[in-house]
Amino acid sequence: MLEAAKVIVSALSRRGYEQRNNKPFHFGHKYTKAKASRFFFYLKYNPQPAGNCRWQRNLLPPQQKNMYLIKTPNILQRLFPHFTWRIPPADDRDKVLYLTFDDGPIPGLTPWVLEQLAAYDAKATFFCVGDNVRKQPGIFQDLLQQGHSVGNHTYHHLDGWATENLPYFHDLRKCARLTQSTLFRPPYGRLKPRQAQFLLRHYHIIMWDVLSADFDPSVSPLQCSRNVIDCAGPGSVIVFHDNYKAEENLRYALPSVLAHFSAQGYRFEAVRPELLSTYSLTARTA
Repeated sequence: MLEAAKVIVSALSRRGYEQRNNKPFHFGHKYTKAKASRFFFYLKYNPQPAGNCRWQRNLLPPQQKNMYLIKTPNILQRLFPHFTWRIPPADDRDKVLYLTFDDGPIPGLTPWVLEQLAAYDAKATFFCVGDNVRKQPGIFQDLLQQGHSVGNHTYHHLDGWATENLPYFHDLRKCARLTQSTLFRPPYGRLKPRQAQFLLRHYHIIMWDVLSADFDPSVSPLQCSRNVIDCAGPGSVIVFHDNYKAEENLRYALPSVLAHFSAQGYRFEAVRPELLSTYSLTARTA
């Protein structure tokens, strides 16, 4: 796995490389072996006008070392085919999106998200932090009663890279007792190989193919909205965050995204275990 991750970094670093959808990108950073050997890596993504998603250099200040991808490239999805990145519909003409929200439930913000979703008869998936479920059981029950699905996001929002395996497993099991869900998303998208191997025996690991970047204070609310509008398509799994850090961007981007795609005839569904069982691994990463 780790050697494969190095190959991916090398491949994606070549100027002129293009994805199958003819959206060219290039990188301007050289990655150290330590970064390349990580299970995932993050790069800054800068969508261009008119839906032309082009990869560009990320000029972050030195203190901001982490980078991330807005649109997960197909090559990365195929490297880790046991994870769910997107859920392509059986019929290509079926316009469906999967909105997901990480880190809640949060008072004031998560209820607002539910109001926005209800206005468009949209269903979504909430990957909940166990400690927040403990603090806000009423909001958590509202998620379920309104027909949304929930997933495990660990009890203390642990970084898999920075946490030993046993404490990590104990933490997510503590969250599992509250959420009662077989859906799991690792905070920051970070897992060590052995963590992933263990979790795949018990959970559906839900990643994403579109990241809104609502958590990034350097991203404007408008850009956050464009990240999703420019890059999402049928079957996309889209990440937002119902936490206070993302609140400004979320309050602008979510209504914009719901209105835009609803006008195009899309519907919004929740990720559910029974839905995932209907797709082969090949179909989920096609």
